Amino acid sequence: KLEGSRGGAIVGMNGRRAVVSVRWERLPEGGLCLTVLRARNMQKVDRIGLCDAQVIVELGGQVKHTKIVRGTLNPEFLNRMVFPSTTPASPGGGGGEGARLT
Repeated sequence: KLEGSRGGAIVGMNGRRAVVSVRWERLPEGGLCLTVLRARNMQKVDRIGLCDAQVIVELGGQVKHTKIVRGTLNPEFLNRMVFPSTTPASPGGGGGEGARLT
């Protein structure tokens, strides 16, 4: 399990840094559309040195997750998530409650 996030870099239990790439845009009605694009440098967790990856995003008390991408350390997600009525200036940075990627 990977914890944390500010600026897309997250650190795994073994201290290895992984990077999650996201794209986001404000919705006219005040919500936020977040697209989780990909992750790189994920932690090896199985016997053959790969992992089954999933990104969980918590924003303003709402929790959403990507599909699970199996058997890779560099998963491609391309999952779009809509968070209505969010208040942060940007995910994970400045203002409001911020965001957490797991």
